[in-house]
Amino acid sequence: MTQDSIQDSTQDSIQDNSDRRYEWAEVPMQLSIHWFAPEQPGQPRPVMLAVTTYDDAPIARLVSEEPLENLLPQLQALLTELEQSLAIRQMQWQQRRKKQKRKPSAPRPQTTTSHPTPTVSSTQITLF
Repeated sequence: MTQDSIQDSTQDSIQDNSDRRYEWAEVPMQLSIHWFAPEQPGQPRPVMLAVTTYDDAPIARLVSEEPLENLLPQLQALLTELEQSLAIRQMQWQQRRKKQKRKPSAPRPQTTTSHPTPTVSSTQITLF
């Protein structure tokens, strides 16, 4: 793959993402819930709640599973926090996109060795 084709594919991926929507009614979200093992038998399990949009950094909280009906208000609070952060997330994404557009890929230097390639010897090593 040549440097030009790498730059072209990078530019294509940047342009493909230019239609990202950060409006609450349209933004895709991913919600993750992870139940961990309890630290000691008989204790409630820790639960990690995380929500994110696109490939942005997630917003996460560690809560207790007990009582389970308290997870719904925790999820609602997490989604409210996400909704309030959408404008900031959009600005951060636009800044990353601008950096990617400005940052030209430097060509990799050609490396050559002055040492000849080692030849295969007839030495055998037994490991087991």
